[in-house]
Amino acid sequence: LENNGVDITNIDGAVFNNFASGNRSGIIGGYLNECALSATGNSIILSTGCLLLHGIRVKITEVESVVMSSTPSQDTRYQLIAQVIVDTAGTVEFSLFAQSIQSLIQDSFLIDGMGTYQIEIGQFTHTTLGTITDIVKTANVIYGATNVDLNEISASVQDARSQAQS
Repeated sequence: LENNGVDITNIDGAVFNNFASGNRSGIIGGYLNECALSATGNSIILSTGCLLLHGIRVKITEVESVVMSSTPSQDTRYQLIAQVIVDTAGTVEFSLFAQSIQSLIQDSFLIDGMGTYQIEIGQFTHTTLGTITDIVKTANVIYGATNVDLNEISASVQDARSQAQS
């Protein structure tokens, strides 16, 4: 029960955020720069915005960058990954990193109480010249619900069915 003096945890908040987003993870639309991606030299840059990772909100209030330190022997495709880790005490840790293309870890920490959850923000190519090219933002941009009245839609569908049957 939400009440004065009752401890509402960050995981409780994540449960509600996950519900409110329709169980979607991604970038919250319309906030700051919607986590736009760009590159400078050998750095992939994530602009300001707000991420939602299985209900955990991560505000990006300053530009973040991931530096690709070595030069590959052939052009290589990478993922930019946003990750949250929830430990047994419910503490959340966030990280942003690049990795070669692979499956994401998406543990059910809202059920299990702990785990790791990753989303792919985008993909890019690290060239043999050391530069970053071909940046594609792949994360969903999530917008809020509309003010559509589902009861009205249901009544309209029933009316249409009745007319079709007569």
